[in-house]
Amino acid sequence: MTGGVGTGRWLAPEVIRGDSDYGPAADIYSFGTLLTELDTNQIPYDNVRASNGKLMSDLTILHRVATGKLHPKVRASCGKALKNLVERCLVEDPSERPTAPAIAYELRVIQQEMAGSL
Repeated sequence: MTGGVGTGRWLAPEVIRGDSDYGPAADIYSFGTLLTELDTNQIPYDNVRASNGKLMSDLTILHRVATGKLHPKVRASCGKALKNLVERCLVEDPSERPTAPAIAYELRVIQQEMAGSL
């Protein structure tokens, strides 16, 4: 993998930390972040505030993501199946994240369930 390439707020913790052995699971984390952006219609961490009430700096956001203290979130009204998928994409341990084929399958199932409820 190419070291340290990406847009900060979408990077996986292992990429931010500079781990040399990160792999495709880092892209799964970024995809989970993208899903939160699509769900909330906001840039990840756009309204995250520090304890003093001020917007958190990008550097602080990256540090908190790298140390597992901050993850992007979906809206409370996000469907249960999609929320579950997003949460699994964003787990700290890369080996516990779903694979791309598993995600594609789950998204098809979610799509079918949504089409059936219309």
